[in-house]
Amino acid sequence: MKRAGYIARVKTEGIEEYKKYHADVWPDMREALKRAGFRQFTIFMRPNGVTFAYCEVEESLSKAFENVEKEEVAGRWGEVMAPLLGDIEGEGLIELEEVFNLE
Repeated sequence: MKRAGYIARVKTEGIEEYKKYHADVWPDMREALKRAGFRQFTIFMRPNGVTFAYCEVEESLSKAFENVEKEEVAGRWGEVMAPLLGDIEGEGLIELEEVFNLE
């Protein structure tokens, strides 16, 4: 199991809709994430739309995202999310390096 974190940004005008969808993620999307290798997935958001996500994945964050993108439901979810998301430092998602763990 690998721990991973990333930051991303939700456009200011999309924050409430983003929160609404994530308060009740579609059951088939939840299952797709599990099949893709996500074992834990938590998203935190600042009031300005900057998000931090913590994940535990089987292999790597990139492999888990690669796997989930093969799922039909991920395409539908992506269509809903795409207009809500912005860039951070010119990138859509920035994976972070783990530098400390209390365990």
